[in-house]
Amino acid sequence: MADKSTKELVTDDSILAALSGLDEDASTIGDTRISMVGCFRAFNELAREFPQDFPNLFFSQRSGIPYSKELENTLFQLGAWRLIEDSNPDYRYFTVTKETRKLIREELKKYYGGEEELRKRFSPIAKRFQEVLQRFEKIESVSV
Repeated sequence: MADKSTKELVTDDSILAALSGLDEDASTIGDTRISMVGCFRAFNELAREFPQDFPNLFFSQRSGIPYSKELENTLFQLGAWRLIEDSNPDYRYFTVTKETRKLIREELKKYYGGEEELRKRFSPIAKRFQEVLQRFEKIESVSV
């Protein structure tokens, strides 16, 4: 397997931080269902607002809905690693579980040197992801 470039790693970490709900109190969030269309729209905006955090994320607007092969590949990998659940036949949404959100945060904390550094680095992205996503799609809390 080829090593990922620095740009790909920065992009992947930024996507993970956004999906983890980093800016929210982890104890109050249950499982979260996110539509694929809302996700692509939200990351399209984030890539424009935070280009340094998504250097390897490119979008096309041909169909009227933003599409990124790089984002699709990352989401596919996250599904394969069971970090997101995409168990719906139409691939219209995916779910980030409370347990997975905690796991993502713990792994990012190890790499970025703790909670404070992690929040300093990624809170603006995670907060903006939630704001943009809510504008496009209603985030549904799934009862556990």
